[in-house]
Amino acid sequence: MLHITLCPATLLVLLSIWHGGFTLPITTKEPVTSACVLSAQALLDNITDALTQDNGHPYKKNLFKGFSCSQQSIDLNTETDTPYACAPHGTSCSGVIKSQFNQEVCMENIEKDLHHYYKVLSGHPDPDMFLRGTLLLSLRELMMTCFSPPEDLNKSPSESPSNYDDRLSLCKKLKGFHIRTITINRALGYMHSGEHNK
Repeated sequence: MLHITLCPATLLVLLSIWHGGFTLPITTKEPVTSACVLSAQALLDNITDALTQDNGHPYKKNLFKGFSCSQQSIDLNTETDTPYACAPHGTSCSGVIKSQFNQEVCMENIEKDLHHYYKVLSGHPDPDMFLRGTLLLSLRELMMTCFSPPEDLNKSPSESPSNYDDRLSLCKKLKGFHIRTITINRALGYMHSGEHNK
């Protein structure tokens, strides 16, 4: 008589098939680290700082010269679903209660947002090296700490002069990035706290 010894994992697979379907165990994603939370907070601080006019700063005093950035519209990345994907379970949006939280989907959306804004900012004229010295530095740090960096991570913004339209566009995009970074900070804090696993 032939005796076959099966390991527990094999038995689990066979039992899954026997019950009419093949399912693999759900893999648990790595927990969000304190370094991710701190990097996201630093990015938010830098964006907030960039949007706040401070005449004592040699670069910012000319960044939005000729218009009030706070009165401009917002250019928000609409290619991701970060606000919904990263909403905590049990929250309600438009009357629909979110029953589950998927960390993997949330992190994927955050990563897409960061890559989008990195591409936008690194492609923007930066004659005073303002973006390179603050925003891109903290954005790179967050991507390197918590996500996969984009292929063009070392791309530097153009040093060509920025005109009025460039600066107006930058203002609107930074306002959108600011709002999205608030969402990212809340989501990373939520995942870091472990509340999403309860």
